[in-house]
Amino acid sequence: MDAFFQTYPTSDLIVIFLSISFAALAKGVTGIGFSTVAVTLLAATIGLKDGMPIVIIPSLVSNFLVMRTAGQFQEAIVRFRWLYLAAPVGIFLGVSILVSVPEAIAEAVLGGTLISYCVFALLNPNFKFSDKVENRLKAPVGLATGFLNGITGAQIVPLGPFVLSLRLSPNLTVQALNCSFTISSFALLLSLGVAGIFTVWGLLLALPCVLVTIIGVKAGERIRANFAPETFRLAIIILMLILGIIFVLRILL
Repeated sequence: MDAFFQTYPTSDLIVIFLSISFAALAKGVTGIGFSTVAVTLLAATIGLKDGMPIVIIPSLVSNFLVMRTAGQFQEAIVRFRWLYLAAPVGIFLGVSILVSVPEAIAEAVLGGTLISYCVFALLNPNFKFSDKVENRLKAPVGLATGFLNGITGAQIVPLGPFVLSLRLSPNLTVQALNCSFTISSFALLLSLGVAGIFTVWGLLLALPCVLVTIIGVKAGERIRANFAPETFRLAIIILMLILGIIFVLRILL
């Protein structure tokens, strides 16, 4: 136990639980963003490689909570199956780079991509991919999302912009995204374990974070219940814009 507190001093524990709480609330409100929000906050404080293992199990719990209430599970799996199959391949490639290459450049690219999409989405609110384009992009989007997830711990790019551009119902949007998050989290857990990044201490700390996650998601869902579809979409775009700005600022400051 002394080794645990040497690894995670009290100040770090406070930051970790506050980060998880905020990420869970954001997840409950928008249906997305738990991993990206939590990893972003933890990377800025305790470091990316230390933060990623702590987030995975709470992230899985948040996904299951949201998926249970969203419905349309079978429709999401059938429609986005090629995206889901491609994501783990990208994750394994991304983690192989993470262990040997500084992640700052990848984070900056990720932030820039998020900001660019959000500005475009706000200026062109009626943009929608055609069915033909959607089918062609599913596997590449899954591969790219997995690759960036493996390097940065963020699961939302280019997945989030792609799914939002299909103009799906709020429930199908949430289910499609969270199915991807869940598959990616399992693949990331395996990849980090093989790479030696996922430690026993990270697992021990992740367990109490699960309770914090459940409370935060439930609170956020109560807020989301009052959202109109367009308000819901706008909330997701604003969240992604904030995350993009944080990623870019981290490399500039």
